[in-house]
Amino acid sequence: MSIDPDTAKDLMASFDEHYEELQRALNKLIHQPDDIELINLIFRSIHTIKGNASMVQLMELVEFSHGIEETVAAIRNENFPPTPQVCDLMLTGTDRLRDLHKFYLYDKPFESFNETEVAEGFKEISTATSAQDAEERVTKLYRILYPEAAGTGISTDDTFSIENVADHASYLECDEAALQDLALFRELSRQTDSQNDFWHGRTDKLVYMGVKLCQLSTEIEINNTQLVAGIYMHDTGMAFLPYELINKQSKLNPMEFKKLKKHVDWGHAIVARIPGWEEAATMILQHHEQEDGSGYPAGLTSEQLSEGAKIISILDAFYAMTNLRSDRSHRRSVLRAVSEINACSGTQFNKYWVELFNQLIKSEVKNGNL
Repeated sequence: MSIDPDTAKDLMASFDEHYEELQRALNKLIHQPDDIELINLIFRSIHTIKGNASMVQLMELVEFSHGIEETVAAIRNENFPPTPQVCDLMLTGTDRLRDLHKFYLYDKPFESFNETEVAEGFKEISTATSAQDAEERVTKLYRILYPEAAGTGISTDDTFSIENVADHASYLECDEAALQDLALFRELSRQTDSQNDFWHGRTDKLVYMGVKLCQLSTEIEINNTQLVAGIYMHDTGMAFLPYELINKQSKLNPMEFKKLKKHVDWGHAIVARIPGWEEAATMILQHHEQEDGSGYPAGLTSEQLSEGAKIISILDAFYAMTNLRSDRSHRRSVLRAVSEINACSGTQFNKYWVELFNQLIKSEVKNGNL
């Protein structure tokens, strides 16, 4: 069914409002499982999303919303409690519902999944009669939503930490002059991290994962030294932005976002002036570009992008999802963050590096780092 642009815009705006409400409420419900007001709010919100889709006869959205609604209704009826695993799955479901809205309203592609099967999976969860029964069905549905995670044992706990990050120089083969540059870059990255209330230790974690990711690659060779320099310096331009802008607790307005985007130019300008770091400078400039050309600053597509920039883009997003941010009062679980990244494979993120990222996460889980 064809929907006129104004109706599509209104429907998407309404969905976005309810999506944000659902995000806040479901994250609160994880810690307040007996809060009936929260449960009722979640039910009303998903019911409204379903009703809006029904009015314009987008039955695919109606059916998917109905599956989630049935699960919430079962929780309202006290068939089973809203465990963290159930809440996290519903958060993942709302993420996929957002993808479906963008697809059916704007024909925006995403990593496809069997939406009918997932909707039926939510309905199956709604027939559970205990917490254990519900969680067994949640595990089954997660395997459908994200088959790459099957068997990894990834927890839905909302923490992400890597302890005892090794001295990054031990990963690299470079001369003394390069190591001295890297020492400076690392210090600058720490100073940049200190400007953000939620970035303590961030760059060390990204470097650790970036080098590990490169070690998994058999088809594309990356210069580890250049990548480490790129990761150290990719957000250095943020240090030139006002503290209030970096730590704003609400979404940036268009003018503020325009200022924020300048950080890639500033970081690139600094590193490009230092002989021998041209490759790292390119990574810095391109790390907010996207596979489909919808990123910034130049709207480049996959074939025009540095492989290092593709890696930094994935790691940057993963850290942002799994850690608190000034404009978000909750963080995604590791599994949900990985699911989100996979949903954007081929559009925002590079498919090759996403596949290796999945392997990396499995390895880190197995080794007890996640």
